[in-house]
Amino acid sequence: MERDLNLIRNILLAIEKSDKSYAESEVILALDKEQKVLYHLSLLREQNYIKILGAFHRLLSLKWVFRGSVELTNDGYEFLSTIKDNKIFQRIKKVFKEKSISFGLYMVKAYGLYLLNEKLGIK
Repeated sequence: MERDLNLIRNILLAIEKSDKSYAESEVILALDKEQKVLYHLSLLREQNYIKILGAFHRLLSLKWVFRGSVELTNDGYEFLSTIKDNKIFQRIKKVFKEKSISFGLYMVKAYGLYLLNEKLGIK
């Protein structure tokens, strides 16, 4: 399965936007196909961008539900800060597409930080 940077961003934004200290599964799983979301949650957990406390369960109806919490870690907040601004996010995607670069989250964060510093006038 290919990584989807739009979905990664949407998941992180949904977690951050949650009015509780966790994102409820319905919010996250409503974003896209369940299996794709679960895969991307796993990627985010591997990068230490989110903390998953609980488990996903498949019901007899074949719908996934989550019992527990999903929280952004400090690393997750830092990563999100580099892609939260839509103009910066679009520039990152454009450059990676133009250069035919397969993105790694570390590379996205590094380039996003560069663009954010540029926007703030930090050299």
